[in-house]
Amino acid sequence: MDHAFIPHWIARQFESVMFILIASGLAVLMVVFYLLGAAACLGPFKKAGERAWKAFVPIYNRYVLYGISWRHSMFWLALGTEAFIALFFTSSNRIMELLSVAAWIISIIVRAKLSYRISRSFGHGAGYAVGLFFFQNLFLLILGFGKSQYAGNSYIDDLIFSSEKNNK
Repeated sequence: MDHAFIPHWIARQFESVMFILIASGLAVLMVVFYLLGAAACLGPFKKAGERAWKAFVPIYNRYVLYGISWRHSMFWLALGTEAFIALFFTSSNRIMELLSVAAWIISIIVRAKLSYRISRSFGHGAGYAVGLFFFQNLFLLILGFGKSQYAGNSYIDDLIFSSEKNNK
């Protein structure tokens, strides 16, 4: 912005107002995207027998999603690795940077496994899991409002099936 013909104090006011408008717009966009993500969890939660309000509570909705498709303990692993990445990824300590990269890889593996478990819990296969991995909210909406039925926690089913197989 050329300030040649505008008094300095007016230019500063204009820049402040523009900052407030942009920040407000971004805040509204963040709320809209959060609500879309929560709405995406709503359908699968209902099909799995969970209460609808759980889809709208930040962080807890992911905890419930891990519970209906895998194990709650894996949620804590994912949360811990993501927190570690957030804290130490830009560290000036080379060892912490390398550990952050390792945590990032673990986080990707956990997310891929979660996508597969969600897919299995609703009767789908690996192809649907790939869609869940890359476009999670869209595929959760399809799960929730489509014809998919909740088949139970696939992790528990796999444990029961493998123990029955080993006992024979």
